Amino acid sequence: MEKKPQTKLRALRALHQVDQKRLADLIGVTLSTYSHKETGKHAFTLYEAKKIADFFGRTIEDIFFGNEHHKLKIGGEEIAGKG
Repeated sequence: MEKKPQTKLRALRALHQVDQKRLADLIGVTLSTYSHKETGKHAFTLYEAKKIADFFGRTIEDIFFGNEHHKLKIGGEEIAGKG
């Protein structure tokens, strides 16, 4: 089962031990706004998505798009896509 982008982002944060506040500061929003974006209540802008992807050394597609042809592996574990 493919995971939602929010789940992929949470997994990346956990792997890199990054809290929401750090990413909120990175993209220039409040913690509350960031939390709403990560949970899907609000959307990330393209600029925000690019900043986050660059921070983690990933592509925007890796983190924010569900694509059955594109797999995201974290720590050897596949967390997205069906291949």
